[in-house]
Amino acid sequence: HGHLSIDKLKALFEAGGTKNVEFVFVAACNSQYVGEAFAAAGVPHVVAVRSSLPPPPGAHQDEQGQRQPVAAGTTQVEEDVGEQEERKTIYDTYGDEKAETHGLVTDHASRVFAHAFYLALFYGRTVAEAFDIGKARVLADPDLSASCDASKFLLLPKGAPHDSRVFDALPVGRFVDVTKRVASSLPPMPEFFFARNDCVHRVITSVLGKRRLTVLRGARGIGKSSVAVAVGHYLADRGHFPVYFVDISELHQVDDIRAAIANTVDGVDLHGRFETASSVSTMAPQSMTTTTTTTAASDCAMTLWSQLAAVSSATVGGLLLILDGAQTALRHNAVQFRNEFLAPLLRYTKDVRILLTSERSVGKITHVATSALFVTPLSAMDALRVFSSLCPRIV
Repeated sequence: HGHLSIDKLKALFEAGGTKNVEFVFVAACNSQYVGEAFAAAGVPHVVAVRSSLPPPPGAHQDEQGQRQPVAAGTTQVEEDVGEQEERKTIYDTYGDEKAETHGLVTDHASRVFAHAFYLALFYGRTVAEAFDIGKARVLADPDLSASCDASKFLLLPKGAPHDSRVFDALPVGRFVDVTKRVASSLPPMPEFFFARNDCVHRVITSVLGKRRLTVLRGARGIGKSSVAVAVGHYLADRGHFPVYFVDISELHQVDDIRAAIANTVDGVDLHGRFETASSVSTMAPQSMTTTTTTTAASDCAMTLWSQLAAVSSATVGGLLLILDGAQTALRHNAVQFRNEFLAPLLRYTKDVRILLTSERSVGKITHVATSALFVTPLSAMDALRVFSSLCPRIV
């Protein structure tokens, strides 16, 4: 991957009509050098995350290969020496193995800092004051490693005055919530949800990709449902499409699964119709009921496919159906689950995406491209965090 030089970054700003950019927030781990590049390109106020890693080749350089000073009045030698000493302190403090993660900032710390920082800016505080308020809020948060997390945020250029009020001239207006609302039947997020961001990201990428069926596998109790719920909340909160969560962990008959989906999506109770189809089989001779039972169940299935198609076509992105705990149906009759449920569901509903959790493999479905992802065990440290959070504390 190449890098963008200072001169090219400046030219990009000027070409886009952004000569008067006053502020940039680089909310990413180890983003110090990216932040310094923006500062050297002329942005007067940049917030970034401290990096413990050496600068990448060509970082902070102009077209002639010369590294740019970070702040006016600061010599290049002073800046290099300061960074070297700072990095040495990090490695001496944390050791070689943990120093690499010193430039990492947790999502929670970023949210806490950003909320306090932007709120202070909108109240007319200077950038420097807002930055100090953000760090103070991180220090005061009981769920964060206060001193460590707060020290990771940097205000660049170093040594430059940051006494501007970025939002000082904003007119007072009426608050209008333009958040796109979509329907969902999701359960609440788990109270303790640690170290699954990477897994959630991979599942979201799969769901939003070209493959309409994503299978999330893993051992019992490893956290498949929690990851699926987190994915659903992420997509629903951002208005991608309606998200419906259906627990099928205790259902093994295809008709029962269809009925559960129908009840969840729009409240239409098809279960009675499926029961009617099944009762025909028990009340009449076999020779008279085979065709009738098949026809009744088929009609109910087509009704459900039509309902799902209607709901999905009403939104731009379709809908996401999360089927949690498919291992029961797969264990009972995997062929029936694939051929009489999943395959028709995908065939007759063009805009429906499925996220399915299971301990077992779904197997191959004809003409259906499946994305299979796995939830792996937590590290020992993260498992300890979950254990200590869930265990009652003795006072």
